[in-house]
Amino acid sequence: TEEYEIIVVDNRSTDDTRQYVESLLLKHKNLIYLYEPKPGATNARHAGAHKAKGEYLVFADNDGLFNPECLAEIRKVYDVDKECAAVACRIEIQWDGVEPDWIAPYKNLLGQLNYGDEIRYDNHNRFYLNGGLMSVRKDVFERLGGFNPDLIGPYLIGDGDLGFVNKLHAEHALIGWAPNARMLHMQLVAKHGSKRGIALHC
Repeated sequence: TEEYEIIVVDNRSTDDTRQYVESLLLKHKNLIYLYEPKPGATNARHAGAHKAKGEYLVFADNDGLFNPECLAEIRKVYDVDKECAAVACRIEIQWDGVEPDWIAPYKNLLGQLNYGDEIRYDNHNRFYLNGGLMSVRKDVFERLGGFNPDLIGPYLIGDGDLGFVNKLHAEHALIGWAPNARMLHMQLVAKHGSKRGIALHC
């Protein structure tokens, strides 16, 4: 379908990301490859947002698996309430091994997000959005200045997603919840299932 565009932002990768994406360009006319030399998740996301032509932006990290209905479910939340400025999506943790028995209370730090099984809306600052899978109207994103500085490699230099959500909350923007837009956030037990791994997300 060409109802949406997919922008893959290559943020100085050292693997074959460019070659792989370019091999798909002829088959998928709505696929765009974009190279962003400035390191950091915020720089990559802003580059993609600037390139995007659509009314709605959807941010999706590269360490997740997404259900086929994801985009349609996000659009449904905007269509139900035209005042909706942004949409939070369900994120579940998918470990590559046995989940540590102590980690359950800290899964939100790894991106887990769940506000129930029904479409809901809130403008009382109770909904959080996670950049692993989230959506926002492009005009709202640009007006608020996008994400704050965030991760550069393993170093956390700012409040990224949280900073952007705080800007939405400051004006009591209406945030919707898309329960059926899902991301499985792939996590490595050896890396993220440790106290040091959790600390990197605090």
